[in-house]
Amino acid sequence: MSKEFNVEGLCLPEQHYMVSIGKQLEEIKALVDKGKYFTINRARQYGKTTTLHALKHKLDREYYVFSISFEGIEEEVFANADSFCIRLFGLLYDTIAFDEVTGVPAEIKEKLHELSLGNSSKSDFRTMTLMISYMCKKMNKPLALIIDEIDQASNYRVFDTFLGCLRDMYLKRGKRPTFQSVILAGVYDINNLKAKIRSDKEHTTNSPWNIAADFTVDMSLSEDGIRGMLREYEEDYLTGMDIPYMASLIFEYTSGYPYLVSKICKLLDERVTGSEGYPNKAAA
Repeated sequence: MSKEFNVEGLCLPEQHYMVSIGKQLEEIKALVDKGKYFTINRARQYGKTTTLHALKHKLDREYYVFSISFEGIEEEVFANADSFCIRLFGLLYDTIAFDEVTGVPAEIKEKLHELSLGNSSKSDFRTMTLMISYMCKKMNKPLALIIDEIDQASNYRVFDTFLGCLRDMYLKRGKRPTFQSVILAGVYDINNLKAKIRSDKEHTTNSPWNIAADFTVDMSLSEDGIRGMLREYEEDYLTGMDIPYMASLIFEYTSGYPYLVSKICKLLDERVTGSEGYPNKAAA
């Protein structure tokens, strides 16, 4: 199957023309290696999900990476601690059941499955933290947790409590096993969510996510990276385009915003014939 430019969700290197994000992945992995907890908050269609997908594959050799998403979770899941923890156990179990995480001991897989069905006498946050510590103790590689689309949970107090549990485990990690790294991804900065879930009368200056490291990785696409993507396209289609010039134009128009870069390239691919028309039609 021939490659194409993609503007509809997750980009896969075997299916889509993509700018290499190897440098960004190395910088993010360095945070994970240092045991940092952090949030990736960027605007819609800025490549967060694609970056997280690639990051998981990069980390897999050294870590058990549980990559889950809160997208599409029903409102009733956030009604109380029990329903939230049961769904969380289910999301973790699904990554094992669908071979997204491999090599997990059978006893842990069975216990997660049991907890995900709500068969335990209680599925509260204490159960959750004990299970996480048990997993981290028994598994032979460090664990990393990635949660995408956290904005779906931002209006619920139970999520605030969940963050508090992660914070407590982080602060006690010298004594009790826990995740090597936790990465939350969404549009909004998690440190500001407290303003949405707490009333004005409550103390709002101490976010439960104040353990998070600053995330300063530049996720915009570089002109050099765009040039490399166009070079790959040119090798397939031999249009005769002036690759450095086109890359410069696209970067100038988009400032490296991933969606806009892909959208312009997609329009060029589908609507332009001959390299002489590229600059004007790209500008249009």
